[in-house]
Amino acid sequence: MFTPGRILALFVGGGIGLALCDQIHVQAGVLDYETGGFFGQAWWVPLQFGVAAVAIVAGAVPFAGQRAKPKSADFVTDVEARAARIVSAPRARILRLAACRGAREVSVTVDPGSGTPHGDQGCA
Repeated sequence: MFTPGRILALFVGGGIGLALCDQIHVQAGVLDYETGGFFGQAWWVPLQFGVAAVAIVAGAVPFAGQRAKPKSADFVTDVEARAARIVSAPRARILRLAACRGAREVSVTVDPGSGTPHGDQGCA
């Protein structure tokens, strides 16, 4: 996970990126660094933010592996459509509907379930 190249990229990217975000405070006059420097920002600010970025990511990594990975069964839903017909394929990740002719309003309900479509499938 932590190779020297990744640590260096995180340090440089975090240092520059967060120092640029800190410019909002410097330019608005909220912060004033007495040491001056580049655009009113002290020379040590990017170094400090680079170390902070590495420390934050290193502290978060042990917890990232504990996250539960969803199972494919967790994504199965029941879909009920009123005044529309479902045109997407069964178990598709994107729900596509076609409104029935003359319908002023389409109602869709999505709940966890078996994956069975319900509702006005034919559009009279």
